[in-house]
Amino acid sequence: MSTQIPLYIVDSFTVGDGEVFTGGPSPIVLLKYDDEISDDQKQKLATSMKNSETAFVSLAWTKPEGEDLSSAVDSTKAIRRTLRWFTPAYEVPLCGYATAAAAKAVLKHYQLQQNTNDLVIESIEFETKFSGILGASFKKENGKELITLSLDIFPTVPVDLTEDWIPELASSVLGPAFPDIPAVVQDVQHAPVFKHYLLLRLKKNPGESPAETLKKVKPDFERLVAAPSGDLESRLVMVTIEGDGDSGPDFYLRVFAPHYGVPEDPICGSAFCLLTPYWTGQLKKGDQELKARHLAWRQGDLRCRIEGGRVLLTGVARVVVEGKLDLGFSVEPI
Repeated sequence: MSTQIPLYIVDSFTVGDGEVFTGGPSPIVLLKYDDEISDDQKQKLATSMKNSETAFVSLAWTKPEGEDLSSAVDSTKAIRRTLRWFTPAYEVPLCGYATAAAAKAVLKHYQLQQNTNDLVIESIEFETKFSGILGASFKKENGKELITLSLDIFPTVPVDLTEDWIPELASSVLGPAFPDIPAVVQDVQHAPVFKHYLLLRLKKNPGESPAETLKKVKPDFERLVAAPSGDLESRLVMVTIEGDGDSGPDFYLRVFAPHYGVPEDPICGSAFCLLTPYWTGQLKKGDQELKARHLAWRQGDLRCRIEGGRVLLTGVARVVVEGKLDLGFSVEPI
């Protein structure tokens, strides 16, 4: 037994080849069994960490009676782990960028154990409490170590722009730079199977770049939390705009989730469960890969496509902190 619990902080979906201070930062706690730390302790730790998401990875939910699981990786370089995500306020059902961070942390942990930078793991299946099985795989491309997530696809349907709640919700999320809501909002969509997420698309302004338009968004978070959303019960709003085309991003996005204790998410991988099918259809890209730039204050780059009825999300992750967590009690070493 040991009081030392492996802890990593990982920036996932960074700009370029792991550019510092970009991407979404996530503390990742590696356990042998999930129930070695209570849910209350997990929440307190996530609240103390003050990141948008803290993830907990383990070999299994609980220790099997009469046996001890091995953490060794076999010749297939494929492993299975459990995964949970906590914001500073709640446990959440899904977080894409913290899933990528968890995959990177697990890979880094085994690389350190074996003193190598090789891909000692090539794929991970994460068993989750609320979102089924999520896949992560690794490959090297032009010297970069890429992570690809396999996520559920949540096709969207349009919301009638004449709904009486749209002006207040849109105004609260867009802010004072957008006084004329009908003139700037091109589309509002939601996913029936994931109704707490709302997609709001801005019109392109001929006088400025799409990135400049999106950077002007300045939510009033108190108003946003109180804003109505009809029967949708929206808890997260993604604001998106078509990109410049050519060699730039196909689309840009920002994501706001004050209901979850996250005013603005630095990166939101789960938003791509909606954004990927939406922009694939809008841009008539078929099975082509799309490029996206997340325009939160840290910024991040992601590539996404639809394959086999799943959303595949690819990017770079970078370990920025390797350490040990001591909660004052012993756990099984991994």
